Amino acid sequence: MRVTGGATRLTMAQYSSAMSDRADERAAPISEVEVICYKAFDGWNCSVSVTSEDRTRTEHGVSVRREELQRYSLNGDVHGLVEASFRFLLEREPKESILRQFKLSDIERYFPEFRGVIMGRLRT
Repeated sequence: MRVTGGATRLTMAQYSSAMSDRADERAAPISEVEVICYKAFDGWNCSVSVTSEDRTRTEHGVSVRREELQRYSLNGDVHGLVEASFRFLLEREPKESILRQFKLSDIERYFPEFRGVIMGRLRT
């Protein structure tokens, strides 16, 4: 950890450790991730609904371009890719912290390990 001008900077290892320590602070366990995808001009637009066991719900919109599907999925299943991507996100943050609208490749900007993890999961 480094302090610069009053701001604290964490290394990636410290950030990851802090995030895993927050696991107990997360919202109620997730009971359902519902994904509906519609064909769009350059790929798909997906509506995702995440419901916790306490019956609270969040809604999200995810766009998936053809290039993103090829980059992150070996089998070309957009629905499976989006569902697996949300399960990946929910392991790292509460549903309320997930952006309401984003493109699939945005996940990798926030979580650089996304591609490797998601491809490993979809391979099995």
